[in-house]
Amino acid sequence: MRVLLHSLCLSLLCGYVVSCGSPDPMLTAQYPKNGFSGDNILYEGLSVLDSTHTYSMIAELDRGMLLKVVLTNTSAVLPRYANDTIGSYWTYNELRNTGWFVMDYDFATQSQIFYAEGPATPHIELDFEGCGTMTVDVYENGSKKVASSKSVSWETFCNP
Repeated sequence: MRVLLHSLCLSLLCGYVVSCGSPDPMLTAQYPKNGFSGDNILYEGLSVLDSTHTYSMIAELDRGMLLKVVLTNTSAVLPRYANDTIGSYWTYNELRNTGWFVMDYDFATQSQIFYAEGPATPHIELDFEGCGTMTVDVYENGSKKVASSKSVSWETFCNP
């Protein structure tokens, strides 16, 4: 399964690289306010999360639309390795992933990349641990320029 996922992600990545950053202006992505698992972290108006809730990452993509989302952990206490219970981090539920190709969390850059291709409405459930912040960078249709970027924080029981 993991080999198949990496093969699919590699083919999607190759398509992303071949496009040379020249997006088709007719292709669009929409970011609804909510998804199956809760509020959508890609929704423009969402910037503060409650780590006691689950969240969605969902987009509505036109046929041929390529989407790349980079989550970069900017928390004060970063995870040092997988299953680090001290750092602030996010996890995703593999059983609630429909359409996202997910790369492994990169501890060197403290980031994780998600790819999707339309026509589709990819959705994934995300959970947040600890009290932290991240940058959400969205690249649309193979462009090398960030289409949107925002800072998101999550906390619960962190500030008395």
